Amino acid sequence: MTTRLTSKYLVVSLVFGVGLLAQARASEKRDLKAIAERIVAESAGVREGDLVLVTGDVRDIDLVENLSIASARHGAAPMQLVARERTGVRYFTEVPEKFDGTRAAFVVQMAALPTVYLSVNSSAESGLYRAVPASRLATVGKSFRPFDESLMKRGVRQVFIGNGLYPTTATAKRLGVSLAELEKTFWNALAT
Repeated sequence: MTTRLTSKYLVVSLVFGVGLLAQARASEKRDLKAIAERIVAESAGVREGDLVLVTGDVRDIDLVENLSIASARHGAAPMQLVARERTGVRYFTEVPEKFDGTRAAFVVQMAALPTVYLSVNSSAESGLYRAVPASRLATVGKSFRPFDESLMKRGVRQVFIGNGLYPTTATAKRLGVSLAELEKTFWNALAT
């Protein structure tokens, strides 16, 4: 029995390790440091004294991290806010509907702080919210509106990386191209 469990853990570890290696090799193909520098310097105009909020999904941590470090190199104080796409689904399945209107309460309070907002927008799974009633999605979306309005009113410089084109399997499928083709096009566009 112990040998069987050890074998299962070994297989899981190998699969996990191979996945991490593949992800690391994919990251090596693009110069995330240079891409982040371009976004921070040219698109967002980050400068000394800026308070930079960098958000993204945990799967995009390499880019989020590079954006934060590039911001710091320009004398800014960055903060990373990283989540998982699946957390949103869990919210709708585990949290009572009566709390939907307050979903963004903490984020709305944070809107008073940043001078720059960098957001890595990606969606790895199509139809993730298919089973969620539209009324709940609308209520939660409405709860985030004061955050967006505050950033706009305060003149916060905002850069959204992805905008429905971030290379994921779901995005490639939606666009009718291969993931490799989408990755090449997307990262080359950011690098130039």
